[in-house]
Amino acid sequence: KAGITMSALDIPTAEVFEPLLRPSRYKGAHGGRGSGKSHFFGGLVVEEHATMQGHRTVCIREVQKSIKLSSKQLIVDKINQFNLNHLFEVQDQVIKTPKDGLIVFQGLQNHTAESIKSLEGFDRVWVEEAQSISKYSWDMLRPTFRKPGSEIWASWNPLLEEDAIDRFFRGPGSDRSDMVTVQANWSDNP
Repeated sequence: KAGITMSALDIPTAEVFEPLLRPSRYKGAHGGRGSGKSHFFGGLVVEEHATMQGHRTVCIREVQKSIKLSSKQLIVDKINQFNLNHLFEVQDQVIKTPKDGLIVFQGLQNHTAESIKSLEGFDRVWVEEAQSISKYSWDMLRPTFRKPGSEIWASWNPLLEEDAIDRFFRGPGSDRSDMVTVQANWSDNP
């Protein structure tokens, strides 16, 4: 295990995820259940919001019928694990973070090409269970987040080679310089 230190925050990171700590427009982690993909990205969301004031992140799934089906509880658990409750205000639908930062949770199917524009100024997008993202949703999402320095993260359990997320991160043309992809399995999770 390696640790990353930012100010007084020291969060252990499994070696398999270390390439995802460097800035990159697209970051992807795929593999089986129990690999720690969601815990890595959930911890990274908390770390960034604790160290970057005014940061804004949207956590997205293709379908999210309620906040209970989001990654909110995982992020709340990470806030508690890192003893950072004093920095975060957990509300019913959102988490407020230092200096007007915000973590929101949404379903892509609830958006149109017009409504997704409301998320343009966000710094991070984390697409959880990304194997379920439709090609239409993925094509609508990517050009929306163009803020300088913004990143799109995806975590998924591969199902079909035709899945939009798998084709983007592992298909033809996936050797892009603005993309980092790792494969993680339960044996990579300390």
